[in-house]
Amino acid sequence: QWHAYNLITAGDTVVAHAVRKVVSETKTGSTQSERVHTMLAIKVKSTFFDPIAGQLQVSGVVKSENAYVSLGQHHTLDLEIGRPFTLSKPEGWDSVARDTLNEGLSDDKDGAMAAVVMQEGIANICLITQFRTVVKQRIESVVPKKRSAASDTSEGMRKFYQKTLSNLLRTVNFDQPRPLLLASPGFIAVDFKKYIADEGRDKSDKKLSNIAKEAIVVHTNSGHIHSLNEVLKSPEMGNKLKDFKFTKETKLMDTFFDKLRVDDGRAWYGTSAVTKAVQEGAVGPGGGTLIMNNSLFRSSDIATRKQYVALVDKVKEDGGEVRILSSDHESGQRLDMLGSVAALLSYPIADLDDEDADDADGVEGADDSKIKLNNGYEIPAVGYGLWKTPPEQAEEVCGEALRAGYRHIDSAASYKNEAGAGAAIKKATDIPRSEIFFTSKVRLINYEDSKAQVEKTLKETGLEYIDLMLLHCPYGGSEGRKGAWKALVEAQEAGKVRSIGVSNYG
Repeated sequence: QWHAYNLITAGDTVVAHAVRKVVSETKTGSTQSERVHTMLAIKVKSTFFDPIAGQLQVSGVVKSENAYVSLGQHHTLDLEIGRPFTLSKPEGWDSVARDTLNEGLSDDKDGAMAAVVMQEGIANICLITQFRTVVKQRIESVVPKKRSAASDTSEGMRKFYQKTLSNLLRTVNFDQPRPLLLASPGFIAVDFKKYIADEGRDKSDKKLSNIAKEAIVVHTNSGHIHSLNEVLKSPEMGNKLKDFKFTKETKLMDTFFDKLRVDDGRAWYGTSAVTKAVQEGAVGPGGGTLIMNNSLFRSSDIATRKQYVALVDKVKEDGGEVRILSSDHESGQRLDMLGSVAALLSYPIADLDDEDADDADGVEGADDSKIKLNNGYEIPAVGYGLWKTPPEQAEEVCGEALRAGYRHIDSAASYKNEAGAGAAIKKATDIPRSEIFFTSKVRLINYEDSKAQVEKTLKETGLEYIDLMLLHCPYGGSEGRKGAWKALVEAQEAGKVRSIGVSNYG
């Protein structure tokens, strides 16, 4: 579903199974309704994906008429796992879309964890992604029963472990580090891990030693796949899989910010600066890396999508590396703060953003411009954002921002620096409170928690009211969102919040 969500964009055509409620009139004049199953083709207008509920919805207008639905009617398709659908792209399949499709079809890719679920004489070698478990090989070996001589049993298990390990190495590529999940009843998985470590030591094999070092042992009821699936459903294992999948992305963003702090002209962000660097061929061999969020390729504007695809194609053509991050993960969210586009250059370039800075300087009074909200209040167009500002530094930097002329401070409950922002605003006694606009955000998607968060923000900041409270990234289902919104409406009616809205949604 996750790959389908990243593949389907506005303007595409999706043909899938649908259920419609059909009302008909009987001979007596009464009406009756029934649910009918049909296939619908729609032109996509929007998509919604809830990874927690495993729900992917595609909304649009019906493209081809059938017995139950008229041409042009709006409909939302539920794309369920196990039900096939057809996707057509009128503008053609660009390189990013093809790469996304290939990634979805590939078993052994970045983010696939190797696993061996085993019991005495049986082992199933698998690859696990966030989306499915693929059995690569099943091994069966005769092990003498315990009533036989102990030496026979021990030798039988040794041969079983030897056979399992040789097949594991042949089936799964361990050239790049990846964790190995060993699952079994009793101590079989523990003993197999020790066997791998012993083999690595005795043969001076660093690969085997690393495999044993990275191996994670868990308990299952049997050596069959259904037992492994039960383990994978646990939140703990879900987090381990997710963290492993995005380890490279996290390290990449750490490297980017390290380079940015050095300020040697090799790390740039923003569409304009990165586009210039790509056009100059600076994102090529020798460390050139283009970093983009996958959300850019879901843009409803075809020209915008083509612009970003062209960047990807140019970097690949020049021999550089392209890394597309998930906007749902922490690494992608860090990139989002930089405009969703960044690049590490093959060689340093100075002043890529000079032209943009000159344009900004040429707008007279740009920092004083305001935007009128639909309730009459005005929000300064330029604000100072506290994302990634340590709580202990928030008061100082907010004070500096206010003295520099900023009149809009943007924080959030998840930033954990609202208290510092509030303290700085209260200390700025030379600036009327009415001239300072304070924005915060709540990311909790139910009525009770959102209501409590508004109260907590007021208490931590010490402010009498919040100028704007946003419902941030409100995924998780319609009921939760409605409840959270109701809490904000009530806070506005009570005068605790002046304006309310939504951010980072869709």
